[in-house]
Amino acid sequence: MSALFYLLAFACWCGALSRIVGLGGSRNSPARRATWITLALLGLAFAVLPESSRPSIDDLTGVRCSARWFGNSCTLAAAFCIQGVFERFANRGESAPLIGLTRLFCFVGVVSMMAVLIFSAQPRDDVNFIEVNASNGAVLSYLLLNLSYLGVVMAQAFRATLRYAPHVSSSALRLGLRLIAIGSACGVTFCVYKAVVAVSVFLGFPGLYAEKIVGPSLGLLSAAHIVAGLTTASRGSGVADMVRRRVALRRLEPMWKELIQAVPQVVLEVGHQNQTERLYRKIIEIRDAQLALNAYQNDDLRRRVRTVAQARGFSGSGLNAAIEGTLLSLTLAAMRAGSEASSPPTKSMDGYPPADLMSECKWLEQVSVFFRAPLLEAPVASPE
Repeated sequence: MSALFYLLAFACWCGALSRIVGLGGSRNSPARRATWITLALLGLAFAVLPESSRPSIDDLTGVRCSARWFGNSCTLAAAFCIQGVFERFANRGESAPLIGLTRLFCFVGVVSMMAVLIFSAQPRDDVNFIEVNASNGAVLSYLLLNLSYLGVVMAQAFRATLRYAPHVSSSALRLGLRLIAIGSACGVTFCVYKAVVAVSVFLGFPGLYAEKIVGPSLGLLSAAHIVAGLTTASRGSGVADMVRRRVALRRLEPMWKELIQAVPQVVLEVGHQNQTERLYRKIIEIRDAQLALNAYQNDDLRRRVRTVAQARGFSGSGLNAAIEGTLLSLTLAAMRAGSEASSPPTKSMDGYPPADLMSECKWLEQVSVFFRAPLLEAPVASPE
């Protein structure tokens, strides 16, 4: 079981590091900062709480159960950060600072009271900690404080994720929120189970609680889903965007190469570029080449292409893409054939998509299909 805790701690720290050096976005954004702090705190808790770690830490500090209190406090601190993230979803407006301050006082009060209770009781640390020590009122209070705070946060996270997941546009964020919802549900179950066992032991009810198996299993299951959800929600969208940009670059490459070879004056002189900048550059150069080639078309040609496209059943954005891709191919052929260009260019590209990068890419990918396989094959005569 300890090995699973250490593996989860390593995963948390890797996730936290990926958020610090992450993909795009503002590194100082509150959501990004809260995410990596949450993962770092969870990693610290999972490194401290295993039964193979606690005795060594207690010996090092000279205080019995100091490792347990520190690990539980790190878990609650991570829960406090998660709570802050979901408060941002709620957008409380002017009341947000007051709510945040109240949550902070509540967290500090709970952790401080837990320290007073466990260090005054000095219970024996054991694999079956609850079964051995929960008959002590101070230990019971410690456990109920810890489990109540954690359970409330898990319930809030579960409710928030179910509420917001259906409304987000990013598939990665939606998946991450749903994983957090599953982890939160497991977390609530964990808290209820541990609280029931603690109260039962305090009241002297006999039973086979299997605490050392059921408790850690539920805790690990909850933590694994929450860590996966946080990592997927925060980083998955960046990875997905990177993949979409890479695919767009590859799909636009053939059309872009043909155009800049035919119209080299549109090539921009730039230095080192990242992936997004390369994609912007390709789009700009394709657009500029198209404007230059528009001088080789006329209204009659455009009407002919539209008629053929409509006859083949194209409509809406597909119709516009078919027209523009075919015209781009035909005007390029006209220029290569030595046709005379009109001056200035007479047409611009119709059917503009919404003004964002990926919509532009999707549109130009459609255009490139008809650029490679135009609806009309005949060369274009120069316009009179």
